[in-house]
Amino acid sequence: MSSTRASARGIECRGRGHFTGLGQISATLNLLTFIAAHTKALRLGTAVLVLPWHNPVLLAEQAATLDLLSQGRLDFGIGMGYRYREFAGFCMPMEEAQERFDESLASSSSPGPRTSRGRGKYWQFGDVVVEPPTAQKPHLPLWMGAGSPIKKVAAQSGKLLLDQYASFEEIGERIALFRAAVEKQGRAFDPMSVGVTRSINVVSPSDRRRSRIASRRAGASIG
Repeated sequence: MSSTRASARGIECRGRGHFTGLGQISATLNLLTFIAAHTKALRLGTAVLVLPWHNPVLLAEQAATLDLLSQGRLDFGIGMGYRYREFAGFCMPMEEAQERFDESLASSSSPGPRTSRGRGKYWQFGDVVVEPPTAQKPHLPLWMGAGSPIKKVAAQSGKLLLDQYASFEEIGERIALFRAAVEKQGRAFDPMSVGVTRSINVVSPSDRRRSRIASRRAGASIG
């Protein structure tokens, strides 16, 4: 389906992953830049960019650039990651994920023109000017994937993305926890600041399915 038709129908999702062999899109920001050039009103979002894999300053610059090119349509979603295979593929121990996420968060959570400094365990850099400015002010809408650190999302004034594996009861509990954390900071809770993902498997006719499997084995990435 073309991005123009997707925009007309309100479709806003596309699979992303690494090292799965399923033909997913791995370069999220590149894909969204292409979609931005072919649409005018469709919101563009990352759900999520795994923060530990990225240089936080470079990621902030790339996100700000996409927001400018799309005239302010980017929702910046970040997360810690959870797949051991993906971390191994990037030569990074999964055990470092939490530390890397926490260290990078301050440098990349608010893309825009500002001075940033890194004196952490994984990233060390002096005063650097992070640009360009974002089209959305004062910064991009920040979404954080959170299976557990709910209070951290509220503390960052971010929006909450809940994982697809939690039960409905767990989702309700996490939303209640997030609401309490937001209100404790003196802010009004906005129901639209919570997103919940769910995977839906659509089964194709067997002949079409076999054709797609053969195509992917032959090296195709989309189709």
